[in-house]
Amino acid sequence: MIRPARVSVIGDAAVDYIIELPIEPAADEKVTPLRSRWGLGGTGANSAFAARSLGSEVTLHAAIGNDPNGQWVLEALRERGLDNSHTAVRPGRTAFATVLLRGEAREVIVDIGVGLDLEPLDLNQLALADLVYVSYSPTAIIALVAAGQGHRVVAGVEEWMVHDEAVRHALDHCRLLITNEAGWDALAGVSSRPRTTAVETRGSRGAVIYPPDGAPSSLPAHRVETVDATGAGDCFAGTLCHYLAHGHPVDFSVRRAMAAAAISTTVIGAQGWKPNSEQIDAALESLSASDL
Repeated sequence: MIRPARVSVIGDAAVDYIIELPIEPAADEKVTPLRSRWGLGGTGANSAFAARSLGSEVTLHAAIGNDPNGQWVLEALRERGLDNSHTAVRPGRTAFATVLLRGEAREVIVDIGVGLDLEPLDLNQLALADLVYVSYSPTAIIALVAAGQGHRVVAGVEEWMVHDEAVRHALDHCRLLITNEAGWDALAGVSSRPRTTAVETRGSRGAVIYPPDGAPSSLPAHRVETVDATGAGDCFAGTLCHYLAHGHPVDFSVRRAMAAAAISTTVIGAQGWKPNSEQIDAALESLSASDL
């Protein structure tokens, strides 16, 4: 029997408070929500849950506060089958995100609290993983590369990270980079392009794979009725990491990650629907030849 891949995720775990508002604002200064709900969120937890939903064994390296929200987050992680033994409890507030939905418009307000207080990392545990996904933590990327573990690191790259020379050097030693349009523009604008493969996500306009040598390849987005795009990028990252950790090539993995991310936008909430492999395959099979 083939064992599940082991994926470690370094990132934040948060409480999401999702508020659905009327499309037309009220004349009075008070607005009554159509609906509201609480849920587990955070880029790290969202990505970890996506990989776990596909069958990977996932350990989350995160930091939460020593407040009631932190205890709720720990329990929510356990309920989702995530290993939270490396989720540290720090003095302070657990990360809290308020998500405002008004029709197709979305606004996310984040109070990060202690969510980025990730040091020190357990490099021994991370060395046991088949793959490590790092979100919003350039110091973690640098530490993993310095420890000789860059070959198993998938780095989530934000535009602000690229301006640090030490970070750029570390990114060249990672297995794969995931970034958005602003992040890729920053990477492409430095003196030399990354020496590792990068995937640029473009939302409704698909994604582009940039190999270190050779021409980029563009993949179109899947057409769905989007309800809420919150966490779609995290779903993409977690799904991509799952397939890479199981030995699949980048192109194969990116296509499935794009399908999963599209499916995730058809319901409300960052963890409202994280599809399994059968649902992803069915979505790919249902696409027309022009979509592929």
